[in-house]
Amino acid sequence: VRIAKVLSSWTAGCARHGFDAVEPDNLDSWTRSRHLLSRAGNLDLARRLVKSAHRQGLAVAQKNAAELTAVQVKRVGFDFAVAEDCQVYSECSSYRRLYGGHVIEIEYSDEGRANFDKACARRGDAWSIVYRDRDLVTPSQPGYVHDTC
Repeated sequence: VRIAKVLSSWTAGCARHGFDAVEPDNLDSWTRSRHLLSRAGNLDLARRLVKSAHRQGLAVAQKNAAELTAVQVKRVGFDFAVAEDCQVYSECSSYRRLYGGHVIEIEYSDEGRANFDKACARRGDAWSIVYRDRDLVTPSQPGYVHDTC
């Protein structure tokens, strides 16, 4: 509950600054916590965040955790997905089943341009696909990569 209150104040700031949506990261932390966190606990936190963000007029993206079921996604209330490297990890069909065309796919340059090119050929007409450097540096910085299809 305390974490949800802190994060809800952050999303309120996003709403005040004119954002349309947020994607709370690390809501799949149970997968890396060595059993310190549970899937149920992470999904409860996500549900609280989505409810608060919706009250603030924001849409909320599921980010990663392609293993979530349609029932879990509906219970939480996510509006769309941000799928990182779903071409690399063969998870794109999971997001398609859950969200149809309401997906923003990000393929990172450190995984190779070929993954982005395959993603564009396979899904470029279904949803937004972005090719980026993993550090998300600005155009004036070395290593900047950005493309879309």
